Amino acid sequence: DPSLQPSITWRGDGRDLQELGDSDKYFIEDGRLVIHSLDYSDQGNYSCVASTELDVVESRAQLLVVEYDIEFEDKEMAPEKWYSLGKVPGNQTSTTLKLSPYVHYTFRVTAINKYGPGEPSPVSETVVTPEAAPEKNPVDVKGEGNETTNMVITWKPLRWMDWNAPQVQYRVQWRPQGTRGPWQEQIVS
Repeated sequence: DPSLQPSITWRGDGRDLQELGDSDKYFIEDGRLVIHSLDYSDQGNYSCVASTELDVVESRAQLLVVEYDIEFEDKEMAPEKWYSLGKVPGNQTSTTLKLSPYVHYTFRVTAINKYGPGEPSPVSETVVTPEAAPEKNPVDVKGEGNETTNMVITWKPLRWMDWNAPQVQYRVQWRPQGTRGPWQEQIVS
């Protein structure tokens, strides 16, 4: 009957979510409940009560946080691009991560359950890891001469995440094949 105005109430573990006054955490619109920054403490039993002058209907569900996805952004080199560092079980509230040198890390965590991911947490403060020497070398190194007296050496450059410092240079060394003489070199930025 269109004249009956339903009243929708959401409860979390028996508490009326509208009365908690936590509008940043729980958002209810058109009868739908959205939980922002879902975390392990949000696990529990939730119920939706729909009532009219004639009837009351209640539906219940259990919310389980299955895992967390930990992501980072480098505000200096790749702002607004998030990379996953891995997932941890839903009962963990901390983890140890392997980080790269000289990255301006900003972290966020997203809770995931069987229905999918929630909204990401607010971002952390920026953490800058110390500089270090590169741990990788360029790949696809090739040498070709386009004249009888020269050699053009090419390579695939390192990704910025592998620089381990604010800038990277390449030391290109060469010597005639089969000789034991000193290497000649040139630094390329």
